[in-house]
Amino acid sequence: MPRTNQGRYKQAGIFADSRSNSLGTAVFYKIIEDKTMKHQLRVLCVDDEDVCLMLSTILGFSDIEVKSTDNFTEALRLAQTEQFDLYLLETRLPDGDGNGFELCRRLHKSAPRTPIIFYSSQAYAIDRQKGLAAGATAYLVKPYFEDLAATILQIVTNNIKPGRTTDSNSVEAVMRRTTAYLSANYAD
Repeated sequence: MPRTNQGRYKQAGIFADSRSNSLGTAVFYKIIEDKTMKHQLRVLCVDDEDVCLMLSTILGFSDIEVKSTDNFTEALRLAQTEQFDLYLLETRLPDGDGNGFELCRRLHKSAPRTPIIFYSSQAYAIDRQKGLAAGATAYLVKPYFEDLAATILQIVTNNIKPGRTTDSNSVEAVMRRTTAYLSANYAD
């Protein structure tokens, strides 16, 4: 964040610190701190080891704890024995004992209020439709890093229903409203 803007955002109680890699993430942290979420978010990431490690690092900068596995059966076991705020899945699982769509169906059936995001290299519309039909809240195509933490925070805090994505609830819309508010109320 440029030094010249720090004063106006500081007045609003919004700080870009070591937890955030952008003003957007900092704004979401301010929103979360003002609302009900006081615990560290926990995400179960089901993908190959390299992707899980990368996502764990990226999301760790935003204070999001990531537990990972590349195994369908292990993912189901973890979901039954531990509490997660969100599931982050790939459509194709590397172990071959199941696919992400079936895992999504099972996770959604056992924990219907926990949001599920597909983070997949499969960019076809049919894959997105299958993911949303299986119970996913959102379907993101790799490589989508820029606002991944903000997207996760927005989905968890707004508890968007599966398949429901409206312009007023999109990350871009929230960021536009936040930027407009800050510009109008904290102009230099």
